[in-house]
Amino acid sequence: MSSARDALTFGVHAPRVPGPRRFTVVPTSSESDLCSEINDLNWTCLLPLEIFCRILDLLPTRYLVRASCVCRRWRAVALNTPTLWTHVAVIVDYKRKREDLWAPALDV
Repeated sequence: MSSARDALTFGVHAPRVPGPRRFTVVPTSSESDLCSEINDLNWTCLLPLEIFCRILDLLPTRYLVRASCVCRRWRAVALNTPTLWTHVAVIVDYKRKREDLWAPALDV
């Protein structure tokens, strides 16, 4: 009989073996403020908003979504600039779709 089955049958509990402990470091507000100040010195923060929006406007939609995940500023600019989202390109692989549609009819 296995030890797990014995534990269930006889109400015996196997001893717990402690696993590795994980510690997380939570930055204090002053550390967070310092990081924000350092990020504000990044060259992209020095660009005028209009130029930065134009650069984002040149990106294809899939890269625009990725760019909005870079930092808080990029996300705020991307989401608060409606002209970036007036044209969203959706690419469909028509060849594969046709094959998927015909396969059941042809019993392939």
